[in-house]
Amino acid sequence: MNSSLTYAQALALTQPAAAALGWVNSRCLQAHPYRQACSLCLDACPAQALAFDETDSQADTFTTGDARSDAYQSLRLLASDACHGCGQCVAACPTEALLSSEHQQLTTQLQHLELEPEQSLALNCHRSEASAQSVQVHCLLSLAEDQLMAWQNLHPENPLELQLPKDCAQCPAQPSSRQPLSPPVWVAQHHTQARQNYQAAAAPRLSRRQLFTGASKASKPSYSIEDQRPAPRRLHRHYAARQRLTHLPDVQLPDLRLNTQACDAQGLCSRLCPSQALTTRDDGSLMFNRLQCLGCNQCVQACPEQALQLNSTASAAEPLVVELRASRKERCFDCGREFTLAPNNSSPVCPACRKDKALMQGGFASLFG
Repeated sequence: MNSSLTYAQALALTQPAAAALGWVNSRCLQAHPYRQACSLCLDACPAQALAFDETDSQADTFTTGDARSDAYQSLRLLASDACHGCGQCVAACPTEALLSSEHQQLTTQLQHLELEPEQSLALNCHRSEASAQSVQVHCLLSLAEDQLMAWQNLHPENPLELQLPKDCAQCPAQPSSRQPLSPPVWVAQHHTQARQNYQAAAAPRLSRRQLFTGASKASKPSYSIEDQRPAPRRLHRHYAARQRLTHLPDVQLPDLRLNTQACDAQGLCSRLCPSQALTTRDDGSLMFNRLQCLGCNQCVQACPEQALQLNSTASAAEPLVVELRASRKERCFDCGREFTLAPNNSSPVCPACRKDKALMQGGFASLFG
């Protein structure tokens, strides 16, 4: 095993259908220290089988004795027996905190797949009649568009095709709250007869030898230990594929605007940004990296001055990294601490001292009129 890889936490140790799924809590926006009210994976589950569980029990399996580590590990994502392993939660997760070993194994398989020129790269679900050259995915609903783009990028000369059963709309994996599967317009689709009813995903079968030699770990999704923070990995895939395949949809990058007249340069937005799309340079300038932005609105909601506005209208032709605010460092005349001087401020007093003075003046006025 590559020492730079580690395995995602299992969602349910006793539910075979969830055996291919794993969760990386350090990537999850629900986990410490982000604590955002993200429930996209729960909302996407057609069986309502997912739930977050937080426990402070010292006897918990994940208690390590390290307070910082335990803060991450105390939150768990659990799958109930209702889970049938469709993987729609994987496609819904914006930070790829949810992973699928099936997708990872298929990526490796497709990398080594040899196709004739112009031959379709066909994907079929387990219910549809597979052709001799198609690759099976248990449920096509588990594939977000960026994943399809990444696989298309492996074989740019071969058109991607989804082979769907004719009764796909009546499949139990289809959530009642959504429209039936509608592939992206750039992906071809071919309808076939359903060869069987929908079956829940099954855990991989291992021999006794494989079990004792640790081969069972191969069924668990893995990730790089250097890649544990929340990040817009889906946006990265789309951007990378679009550089090579011009027929794919244009990339819409997040566009963050700053009202410099309202900004107080306290830096709360950059400190709370989970993906480090917002950073503060040594001179106090505020930088924004469009390709790192999750679009989670954490910075917008946290800004005390409501000086930020997030849109999704920037094109890939615009600069990826922009300077939102030019600033310089000053030393506070009252407390002596170094602070970032906002563009709209010429006072040599830091924001904290200014607020203290304003509170004292307000209190004096209320007491003595």
